[in-house]
Amino acid sequence: MARYAIFILLAFGLTACARPPVNAGSTMRYTVTASLMQKPGEGPRACTFIPLPLPPIGCGGVSVSGLNIGALPDATRYGNGVVSAGTYRLVGTWSSGRLVLTTPPSPAREPTWSSPLGRQTHAKPPPTR
Repeated sequence: MARYAIFILLAFGLTACARPPVNAGSTMRYTVTASLMQKPGEGPRACTFIPLPLPPIGCGGVSVSGLNIGALPDATRYGNGVVSAGTYRLVGTWSSGRLVLTTPPSPAREPTWSSPLGRQTHAKPPPTR
């Protein structure tokens, strides 16, 4: 019985953490530095998880609006249609579950996420709905 109670409390606790950002859809700026990838028929993503096969099959991460990966100088198009690029710093607002760029992407080095409040964590996107 105690196991079930702990499981239920844990489930409620995790659900309570899955809230959207306080200012979702606002002009608050977010910065992410990550590798970029786009699968055929989908929008580009700032990758937090990249499977290992070659050619790549896409990645898991935050969807990004206002980004043309194919126009980046290090973009690579694979035979399966996937386009990848190196690590870039992206700055934008959070709207409808995606990062909407407000400035052009710039080359960067290490994957990190940050908020305008200065909190930083390694490879963790802003909360989604």
